Amino acid sequence: MSKCSACGAAIDPSIATYDNAGNLVCAKCAERQQLAEGMARTTASGVGTLVGAVSALGVFGLGLLSVMPVLSEGRERVDSARLARLCIIPIVAGVTWLLMIERAAVRGTGNWQDLNRATSRRVRMGNGYIMSVIAVAIGLLLAVATLVVVGSDAVK
Repeated sequence: MSKCSACGAAIDPSIATYDNAGNLVCAKCAERQQLAEGMARTTASGVGTLVGAVSALGVFGLGLLSVMPVLSEGRERVDSARLARLCIIPIVAGVTWLLMIERAAVRGTGNWQDLNRATSRRVRMGNGYIMSVIAVAIGLLLAVATLVVVGSDAVK
């Protein structure tokens, strides 16, 4: 029996795999290395960070658009039913964004690998993560406030 070069676990060389350097590794270490390589490629490309920030700004923009008719025309002159339906879009988008970014924490699996992935996603976004959460929160608050203000008229 040989030992894994990464963790030292005893493994059968006939079923073991090799890493990029040609070292014998167990299946768990090979999977861990593959995940680390994928995360490094994602970090290097920056696409995940850009998509997260742009979608957060989209939620903010939709929340702002939902409150604009009430601010510009006044509560009594707005078509309440149509505006209430419009407010649903940023609410659903914001909740979806939060669930996607924080899926490990929301899922509550307790799996350290899931929590580690969510943490590394926050680290990759850096200050953009905080600004994105603030943008989503403001967009959600604007949409919910508009829904509360005109929602009572839409039910009538």
